[in-house]
This record gives sequence, structure tokens and C-alpha cells, in this order.
Amino acid sequence: MRLIIFIVSGMLLLSSGAQSAEPVKKTNAGTCFDSDHPNYNKVRNYVGTYKSLEECIKSGGKTPIKTG
Repeated sequence: MRLIIFIVSGMLLLSSGAQSAEPVKKTNAGTCFDSDHPNYNKVRNYVGTYKSLEECIKSGGKTPIKTG
């Protein structure tokens, strides 16, 4: 019984950690920036946020050119 509680607790912690990730930002030009991109924190004006880069691209966005 304790093992089941331990496993369920671990799963809850992992799922809550995934939800606290930074959102992907889509700019007016349609470029999608995830939190791994070096310019992510410079993006101030954006038209939408998404849970993943794939979701942003499916909405009509494009991947940015990596710098650095």
C-alpha cells in the first residue's frame, strides 16, 4: 500500500512540474520562442502563448533562427 502511495505521489509531482514550465511565446511575426531560446526573455510583445513549440507551430507559427 505504501508503494502505491509513493508512486502516485511521484507522478503528481512530475505532472505539476511539467505544468509550471514557461509557455511558448508567438510574436506578431508568427515566430515561436520556447524558453530554451537565447532571446526568450527579450520577447515582450506576443500574440499568444502555447504549451509546446509543436502546438505553436501547428497554429501557424514558425521556428526561430537559433542565435549564439
